[in-house]
Amino acid sequence: YNATADTSTFQNKIFQALAKHRSLQSYALLKELLLQDPPVFENAIEYTTFFHDIADSLKLAKSLFPEILQLSTISDYKDDINALLVTLLDSNMITGKDYESYFSKIYFDARIELKKQQGKDEKLMEQESNDDSDDKMTSNNYGNTKTDLDGYAVLLMPFYEDKAGVKSFFEKLLASKDKLIKLKTTVLLVRNKKYVADSILLNLAAEDLYRSRLYKALDHAKL
Repeated sequence: YNATADTSTFQNKIFQALAKHRSLQSYALLKELLLQDPPVFENAIEYTTFFHDIADSLKLAKSLFPEILQLSTISDYKDDINALLVTLLDSNMITGKDYESYFSKIYFDARIELKKQQGKDEKLMEQESNDDSDDKMTSNNYGNTKTDLDGYAVLLMPFYEDKAGVKSFFEKLLASKDKLIKLKTTVLLVRNKKYVADSILLNLAAEDLYRSRLYKALDHAKL
């Protein structure tokens, strides 16, 4: 690695090889190199592929946290690191205590994503109030909007009771005009034994587009 310091292509191959090797020693070195001199890949696909290799062994991936969260300040790394953290949390490999020192940064980013969503909600309300709008957005296609809020909700759930503002964050998600966000938030809360008004569940179940999704999600969670 040191001998190829001026050739990023060679160094990137070394990072990839360490991730694929899957041993305690390789991941200890991988962590050291990532923190002191993270690789720069050519495109988002290469970053995602690299982190997919890391995620193949969640037990080893766990050893990279929480220190690897330092790299989430780099835009190329942020989404993949957060996705890996969500996977580890969902798999019960880590708990909120393992990344609590990074709570403020995660909560800040989550609120930014929430503001973006609220902007979309306001736009939808304006369009719904104007029946003559040619590009009126329906609730059906709006509900399929891709969002990063799902992941942030998972990461904030361990702090639901303990950190100021987190409960309010979830209340705002439940108030979203995006039914898919409301559905995923509802299931996440119920899975974690948090109160959700019956009316929210009944309203989601009453809609043809979301009834089966709600059922499958609750069934998967053995609820």
